[in-house]
Amino acid sequence: MTSDDPLIHAGHVRCSTCRTASWPTDADWISETLILASYEAACEHATPHTWIVDATAGPDPAAALFCSGRTATGALCRNKPRPGTTRCHWHPATADQDR
Repeated sequence: MTSDDPLIHAGHVRCSTCRTASWPTDADWISETLILASYEAACEHATPHTWIVDATAGPDPAAALFCSGRTATGALCRNKPRPGTTRCHWHPATADQDR
């Protein structure tokens, strides 16, 4: 059984700095596949915003956009992960520690 609730289909967005997830507080279908969704600020790095979301893109299109490793300064890595992993070429999946 599938749901037609736009809040579910809108998915969530993540802060590009700390990766905190923000779920929509309001959403409505504007076409067969597009949703107008409003998101609250989930952390101090973000601001509330409203986006048009393509419901055919999947529930979390941004889940693996960035490597899950950390840089030498402790910041989250901004490189793209290698296919099939959550790590980039600088942060091997077998590494015990982030560099």
